[in-house]
Amino acid sequence: MTSTETPRVLVVDDAPAIRSALRGVLEDAGMLVVGEAPDGAQGVAMTGSLRRPDVVLMDLRMPWSDGFQATEQIVVSYPEVQVVVLSAYESHESAEAVRAAGAYAFLPKDCTADLIRDTVLAAWRRDGR
Repeated sequence: MTSTETPRVLVVDDAPAIRSALRGVLEDAGMLVVGEAPDGAQGVAMTGSLRRPDVVLMDLRMPWSDGFQATEQIVVSYPEVQVVVLSAYESHESAEAVRAAGAYAFLPKDCTADLIRDTVLAAWRRDGR
């Protein structure tokens, strides 16, 4: 696959092991992981500096800058970029809050690799790809 046939994904999570696992899931599905960030602030900065990834896979709770703030900033600054939020702290309120912030989807961290892959692909295809 070329980069036009697969989503360019930025992974944002404060845990290196989770970033690595998510990278593996995405790359095994043929997606291009263009970067990893350890917090929301760096995720926002990298979204701009990486020539706009198609999808940002964002942890919700991180030190320094959380996923709520980062999602809002990405959606406002880069409206063509879709954000998929992952969280170990699943609640109806959190899901509603991230969608209100502009996220494409909210997934629990204990979901399947297939669901992560399918959701990232759906977010990427949202604009008709």
